[in-house]
Amino acid sequence: MRYIWHVALGSGEASREPCGYTAEHLTAWRGHIRAAIDSKAGESIPGQQGYAMTARAFGGVLLCTVGRIDNKVPLVTFCVVTRAQQARKAWQALHEGYPQFAASRDRVPQAPYCAVRAEAGLMSDLAAADWLDAYQIAIAWAWLDKCD
Repeated sequence: MRYIWHVALGSGEASREPCGYTAEHLTAWRGHIRAAIDSKAGESIPGQQGYAMTARAFGGVLLCTVGRIDNKVPLVTFCVVTRAQQARKAWQALHEGYPQFAASRDRVPQAPYCAVRAEAGLMSDLAAADWLDAYQIAIAWAWLDKCD
């Protein structure tokens, strides 16, 4: 069975997440990813009114930020890494400028992984935490499936 690691910066909490999505779901999420990469203002998140994702892709790595549309405050930043040779560099980059997450800096997860950094805005929108993990995992699987 294939899985992806879902890892939180700082705490280092990690879970192995199997792919629970159909080909149709993954295709739809890949369309969402493409739209987010192409949009400078971000792409609205399906089923989550008032939220958007911005995304950049480089070398097989997907870097995303989710925030509120109304005030542009980021809630989380997450990075999907598909290959071992990208794992350390992407992990270290997510830690740069965030000393509060230093505890996990040297604990690079095994690829493939989806690493998540909570941003300050999440503290003022805790309700988003109810759906953010599932969203990150769906995006990660759509990206991983694209790169396989």
